[in-house]
Amino acid sequence: MAALEATDAYADATELDSSLPGALADYERKLLLATSSLVVCPNEACGYVFEQHMTTPSKASVVPPTPARARDDNGVPLTPRAHAHHRDYRFRCRRCATIFCAGCNAIPYHTGMDCASAAATAACGACRYCAKPLSPETTAENPTDAPALDKVCVDEACLAKRAIACRVTHVCGHACGGVKREKRCLPCLEPECAPADAQITADDYCSICWVDDIRSAPSIELACGHVFHYSCVTARLDARWPDAHISFAFLDCPLCNAPIAHKVLAKRLRPLQRLQGEVLALARHALHTEMLAGNSEVAFISDAAIAAYASSQRYYLCSKCDHPYHGGAAACEAAGDAHPPILTPSFARTHKCRFCCNLATWLCWGTTHFCDACHDIAPIIARKPFHELSPCTCSRVHPPNGIEFSYGCSMCCALEEAPPVRKSDRAEAKAARKAAKAQAKAARKAAKAQAKAARKAAKARSKAEKAAAKVASRALAAAHAVHRARARGRPDARGKLVDQPQPPQRARALHELNR
Repeated sequence: MAALEATDAYADATELDSSLPGALADYERKLLLATSSLVVCPNEACGYVFEQHMTTPSKASVVPPTPARARDDNGVPLTPRAHAHHRDYRFRCRRCATIFCAGCNAIPYHTGMDCASAAATAACGACRYCAKPLSPETTAENPTDAPALDKVCVDEACLAKRAIACRVTHVCGHACGGVKREKRCLPCLEPECAPADAQITADDYCSICWVDDIRSAPSIELACGHVFHYSCVTARLDARWPDAHISFAFLDCPLCNAPIAHKVLAKRLRPLQRLQGEVLALARHALHTEMLAGNSEVAFISDAAIAAYASSQRYYLCSKCDHPYHGGAAACEAAGDAHPPILTPSFARTHKCRFCCNLATWLCWGTTHFCDACHDIAPIIARKPFHELSPCTCSRVHPPNGIEFSYGCSMCCALEEAPPVRKSDRAEAKAARKAAKAQAKAARKAAKAQAKAARKAAKARSKAEKAAAKVASRALAAAHAVHRARARGRPDARGKLVDQPQPPQRARALHELNR
């Protein structure tokens, strides 16, 4: 046998000579393998044989200590027992480079565990979320009887994922990767179960976080057909817009830009969709105002036109009332250093143009309001002294042009501009309301009386019909009795005898005589 170089820091190996012919070589091999110091490479295609030399106490003084930074596959520092097992049983085959355990022939070597612990871990499997090997100590107890929640470790992140996970097991045997309270479970996305034309499998990364694959967390399938981690979608919705101004790109699928829709997200989407409706309402009002100011014909404004106009403007959320307000056009913010205030005095305030009496439609430089006409010459008009600005052309009370001023609530302004109401008008309106009220009361009373009379007439008519039906029934019964009496020659109901039926000739003769 030829001595070989050690394959581990503390293990020596010797290769067996396999050149002996025939049965003698096989007998020699079996005899040598019976010795406890020989180790065979568990790779079936290799079969390389090592001679193991265990570290003895006499050599302990010359054996260098294992580095303190030695860790297992999960980054946990090795214990002294794990160090000793690693030193004596970890081998790398010189022929095929297979790393294995000489104690249990495990491929690869179970770093950080002895053979018994590795066997227990193999029986427990791996965590379905973090894929870390499980052991009886690290396996979380299943609070339900659902097998889909069995293989989960005690890590807090994995337990949080299990709390929202679906408890259904598919027919194929794989656990459902969706969330609980879904009426229709997420289809199995494992590569061996997913259809050939599937857009995504469990091995693919989530297109929102790009950190973990789909099986690493409970996922949902949106209405557009794309699958994402449930936690990633909720985090995207909770984060909302990334900038100071409001934008609604976070409400769309990151892959196809279709609106995010799922039944488990309905409660979370409702306030966001309400906010989007408020912003579109502000955009509709501003667009209508601009069309009136430009003397253009105001026709039906489509939803697409409103959405396009809203995307060209900047809207911000008031930190006091949590309602959006118009902060000007996006062009002003793109010009540089445009930071509209986050806090507004009140909701739905309208401002006067700083340089004239028109209604402001632009907010620039964070503090200056412009109308459309003044905004077109903003660099020129902003440098003019106050006395060179145009005089007041409206009937409202406000500071001289050149000073910022707010008209206040648009609804209050509309009420102030309405003509005053005279006392006579109020009296007439009160009398009209009183007359209308009396007329409505009389109409209700008449309708009530008419309905009562109709019910009474219907009741009498029904009673008469019942009496007539009763009389007709009695007459019919009497006629039947007379007919039966005549047929049998017996007295009728009044006690009179009934003649026996006569032959036809005699009956005709009697009839002629009686005439």
